[in-house]
Amino acid sequence: MRYRGLCKFIAAATLFSLLVRWQAFSLTGAFEHGGVAAVMGALTLVTLTLALVSAVGMWGARTWGFVAFYPFGVLFTIVFGASLIPFVLLLLPVEARVAGVFVVNGIVLALVAFVHWKRPR
Repeated sequence: MRYRGLCKFIAAATLFSLLVRWQAFSLTGAFEHGGVAAVMGALTLVTLTLALVSAVGMWGARTWGFVAFYPFGVLFTIVFGASLIPFVLLLLPVEARVAGVFVVNGIVLALVAFVHWKRPR
């Protein structure tokens, strides 16, 4: 697969991952209570923004799309505790799913960095 095709695949996969977890991005009441709820609401908003910026940038094979993907991948892992590849953790036993999130998302981040590194000059 060519570079631009890989970039479009990553962008589409990012949007698919967001669509699968669209309910997690609810900000209902997040900023009314203050404190931890407001921080989590802000992190949710930042994660969603980074994901959308990343998808748009990578669809056009732009460097800033990759730059936005890296913090999105880290925030998605830490804030949501979810895999960037939906449904893959269902193959693991329940006891191994937390470690599986970190392993799968680490592999995805490494593969995206490899695609970014191999971009045509």
